[in-house]
Amino acid sequence: MDIHTNKINDKRLTIKLIAYLFLFSMIYTLVYSVIDFNTKYNEEVKKIDDSFSQIEKTVLEQLALSLWQMDDTQLKIQLNSTLKFRGVVFVEIIEKGKALISVGVKQSTDFKESVFDLQYYASNVSNNLGLVRVQVSYSNITKHLWGDISNLAISELLKFLILTFLLLVVVHNLIIKHLLTMADYAKKLNIEHLNKPLELNRDKNQDKPDVLDNVSEAINQMRKNILAGIGQMEIVQEKLSISNKTMENEIVDKVKAQNEIKVLNEELEQKVYDRTKALEKSNEELQKTLYDLKKMQNQLIHSEKMASLGGLVAGIAHEINTPVGMGLTGITHFLEISKDIKKLYSADNLSEEEFREYLNISNDLAKSININLVRAADLIKSFKQVAVDQSSEAKRVFNLGTYIHEILASMKNITKKSNIEIEIDCKENLIISSYPGAFSQIITNLVMNSYYHGFNETNSGTINIKIISKHNSVILKYSDDGKGIKKADLPKIYNPFYTTNREKGGSGLGMNILYNIIKTTFMGEIECVSVENEGVNFTIELNGIEFVRNNNE
Repeated sequence: MDIHTNKINDKRLTIKLIAYLFLFSMIYTLVYSVIDFNTKYNEEVKKIDDSFSQIEKTVLEQLALSLWQMDDTQLKIQLNSTLKFRGVVFVEIIEKGKALISVGVKQSTDFKESVFDLQYYASNVSNNLGLVRVQVSYSNITKHLWGDISNLAISELLKFLILTFLLLVVVHNLIIKHLLTMADYAKKLNIEHLNKPLELNRDKNQDKPDVLDNVSEAINQMRKNILAGIGQMEIVQEKLSISNKTMENEIVDKVKAQNEIKVLNEELEQKVYDRTKALEKSNEELQKTLYDLKKMQNQLIHSEKMASLGGLVAGIAHEINTPVGMGLTGITHFLEISKDIKKLYSADNLSEEEFREYLNISNDLAKSININLVRAADLIKSFKQVAVDQSSEAKRVFNLGTYIHEILASMKNITKKSNIEIEIDCKENLIISSYPGAFSQIITNLVMNSYYHGFNETNSGTINIKIISKHNSVILKYSDDGKGIKKADLPKIYNPFYTTNREKGGSGLGMNILYNIIKTTFMGEIECVSVENEGVNFTIELNGIEFVRNNNE
């Protein structure tokens, strides 16, 4: 059975080696043949193409002479000799547009032709006798090369087969035969044969052992380890025998101890029963306490939710309060001046100057009220957009520079209380198609942030707003020279409900709303750089801007 298995393994390994070597030889021969075929094909094509230049240099002059002398016999001989050039299959002399004489077979496919002028020179005078058409064919190249490639492939395969056979013989004698010997030794290895070492039938170089020597040495070392282990087991067995006697004595002692333990167990059972009663009572109390804790936990979760909801509502009220308050102030003023003008009109005491002043003030108030109402509506939309993470704001065409001035004008009732100067750098006639409400929200949040946080509502300072137009985008650079932002607070300024001014009504939503508008509405980027007590710089890129007019271009 073992011998049969060894033969099978030997054959399988041999078959695999033959298969891999044959496969590699086939791949090598195929690649080599394709490269050789392509090289020789190109060489043959070049040689055939060179036939044109040889004909032009050696044959044309002779043909012209024979044609001039009207020597048809010599002309025929010269044309036939032309067919001996490599690849030439058809030569024809054309005179006045008609075929005069031809030799060979005219080709219709797989050919190349060239037409030469037939000139005869007599007394330094050129005479045009006609044309010579020469055709060459490439059809015989492939046939000839395939024969050479086939012979080469057969020759290479024979070489590889012979090499493979010789290699297999060497591999079998040097490796496989000894591997089978090792396998047979390992199968027969048992306690009875442990004293017999593994010996390979080969010359061993003591100075330079190879892999087979190392494997053989490892097997023999394993055999020695097994023998040593058996000796250790015999010693252990003797120790176990002594231990067994000792254990017998210990068992007698343990039986006595068990009897004593039995008595103790009976006493313990009573104690356990008493303790169990006490534990049951404690468990009931714990269950009630756990129920109260779960109830308290639900109340805490509900309170936390209500606190979050209250914070959100407070933030929304804070953000909407400014435009609504400014609109309310404007409409109150408008009603008062309208009431005064009506009294003057009713008393027929209204002057043209007073009426003109009323018109100017009412126009400014109407604009301010309209802007603030639009901003309030845009704020509500913005909060809704933040909640559902989408943008649904209307898009229209407007002058960006003018619109920024309108936004700042609507905030004068707040900014006029301070000595803050706002400088705007924006090109005139920069008309874009975009979302004005989103622009208003960005500018308003930045200015209010500077007013409440950067300047503490009372300090003087400067705010710079610069607009740079690029292809399909607007770069908004905003800076102030206020107190800046602490390094620890800088990474958290866009977090919702995060504020350092909550005691003065800050909701912590302004920068978060600004961030979401830039990211969702404009698919843009915002970068903040600030050093404490050195002001703040925002660089905002707003994408998807359609320029209706841009004087930068």
